[in-house]
Amino acid sequence: AAAAPTARGGFMPGGGGGDLPPSDPPPSPAECAALAARCNQTDSQALASAGSPLLRPLTLPRTAAVLAARDPGEIVAWASFKDMGSYDLCAQEASAAHHCTLKAFGGPTLGACLPRSCSAQDYLRTYACDALYLDVALNATAAALHPAPGSALAKASAVARALEGVLGVLAHRTPSFCADEASYAPGPGARATLGVLGGVCALAVVATAGSACLRAARAHRGCVAGRPARVGAPSAASAVASRGLAVLLPLAAA
Repeated sequence: AAAAPTARGGFMPGGGGGDLPPSDPPPSPAECAALAARCNQTDSQALASAGSPLLRPLTLPRTAAVLAARDPGEIVAWASFKDMGSYDLCAQEASAAHHCTLKAFGGPTLGACLPRSCSAQDYLRTYACDALYLDVALNATAAALHPAPGSALAKASAVARALEGVLGVLAHRTPSFCADEASYAPGPGARATLGVLGGVCALAVVATAGSACLRAARAHRGCVAGRPARVGAPSAASAVASRGLAVLLPLAAA
């Protein structure tokens, strides 16, 4: 019998998706029962969700047909599909639910309204539980009925085995995160850019102030005495700082 697939998957702040260690064991029946209790959606939470990735945007057999045909247009349309459900409806239960984003199989993006007790990782883990239950049922059927090769039961078992594999892939390769789990702190690149911009701005201020003082001193208008400095052409240092700022600002915006 095929072993139940291990469940990895998780979330990375900002929606990047991440994996637990490959040694993460298959779920036990006790763990699956606890997950089912934690991730049991209410009717309103289900209505606020876009639906199962096994059914949206296409049913699993039709999705398999699209991918097998390798038509670029259809694959792009499938991968770019987005249905986030109803965030507003989910937010009405803010004390009991949170809105999560699921990028199924690396393709369509779906929204799910889950109980707060159910994390994004818990949600993905439930698919491995489904695979485990299916594996147990198939093994029991094969042991009791011994279906002959080519029979209808054998064909149905083959389809069920394929579904078991799909559930394992979904648990492994579906980046997912919830709105309250995402981190919006600036990354190292953003912090470095802000530091450079801050330095350039400080240099521009110092250069401008120094230039004003020098012009005032030359005109015998003491900068310290508080007399207004003569307005003239900017100094070379001020011009360099201004040019650097003009170059870096578009880069930061991009």
